[in-house]
Amino acid sequence: MEPMHPSDRHYRSTSIRLPELAVVSDVLHNLTFENCAIHGPAVIFLQGTSLTQCTFDGTEESLFWDLGERQKIVGAIALVGCTIIGCRFEGIGLAVTPSSREIYRKGLNL
Repeated sequence: MEPMHPSDRHYRSTSIRLPELAVVSDVLHNLTFENCAIHGPAVIFLQGTSLTQCTFDGTEESLFWDLGERQKIVGAIALVGCTIIGCRFEGIGLAVTPSSREIYRKGLNL
């Protein structure tokens, strides 16, 4: 397994501490993760990012961080235009709007 580097664009079959990728910016653009274990602690906000066959630990109540109608948030890591396939998220919450919560709930089979 090669060491992780914040400038990498594609991660495959590796263990990732997401906060280490966000050392330069709290917005991560156009990354691909395949079959990775992605570790927190972190709260993520997804924008234009696809999740396919991924799992999150925790319950629905502990996973979702409701944003209400806020337009801006501070402290979350934004994943913009990323592709995430077959990954396991551990210690990571999802910042969600009221409209996106139901979509994620169904997509994650919660």
